[in-house]
Amino acid sequence: MTPTGSGYRRSIKPDLVAPGGRAFYGQVATPQDVIAFRGQTALGPGLKVATPPQANETHVAGTSFAAGLISRQATRLHDLVDEIAAGTPITRRQRAAALKALLVHGTEWPSDLAYAPLSPEVAVGNGVATRDYADGCARNEAVVLFLGSIGAAEEQELLFPLPDGLNVREAKRIEATLAWLSPVNWRYRQYRCAALSFVCPAGATPRLGAPSGHPAAVTTRGAATVQHQLWEMEKAFASGQGSDMSVRVKCYEQAGGLSGRRVDYAVAVSLWVAPAINVDVYSQVREQIRERVAIRPQ
Repeated sequence: MTPTGSGYRRSIKPDLVAPGGRAFYGQVATPQDVIAFRGQTALGPGLKVATPPQANETHVAGTSFAAGLISRQATRLHDLVDEIAAGTPITRRQRAAALKALLVHGTEWPSDLAYAPLSPEVAVGNGVATRDYADGCARNEAVVLFLGSIGAAEEQELLFPLPDGLNVREAKRIEATLAWLSPVNWRYRQYRCAALSFVCPAGATPRLGAPSGHPAAVTTRGAATVQHQLWEMEKAFASGQGSDMSVRVKCYEQAGGLSGRRVDYAVAVSLWVAPAINVDVYSQVREQIRERVAIRPQ
């Protein structure tokens, strides 16, 4: 639940949409009227919350409660990122970027999405929050989280190890989400000193073509600090263990440049296959990650 409107320089905002509860109109409204909502009620509709002083419950609605749900999810993901890092030092900015990447990675467009006359990026941002990766993955999917830093004009290659058993024509889904925190320079219209982006995943996968959802140009325009894209297909992969899918992250200077500073970022990449294939994607990818995960500066 959120106000509608594009972000700075037409970047996607909101980053994601979360349930804010439903509310009853107090009376039938016309376009010229002020819309009046009924007050809180113990019977709903809305989001059920505790209310003092007698340990009762009531139903509420609003953007604040949607933000509360996402904040709780971010707290759980914070603990997950610490567990993934397993004692490896990471910066506060990398942790913050990781939380944002995982939150946006868990979104999708509703199948019955109706957004006219608004554009979809204004109506739902990157999508509706439907997954909490703090709960883990099913055996037919795997999500890999990359943390790193990148300098001006650098390009880094992130490798996602592929499992066996993908050489059948059945539904598959590849998803990638990049989030970063950039230094700012308020003297320039671009404001942020760095713009990051990734190109379409490639390597041992078939040619993916156009993504589902937002076009690439929409996800990278303006002052965005997150890029989320999804590819769906039914192609067979002529590859297996020992092969990699690569995602290349690039850094562009703007707003006066980085002056030697580096930008912390996080990338979540996932592979999902139809359960009918009966491939244990999670275990196969996890086993290969234990052996090596490479980030190659170019």
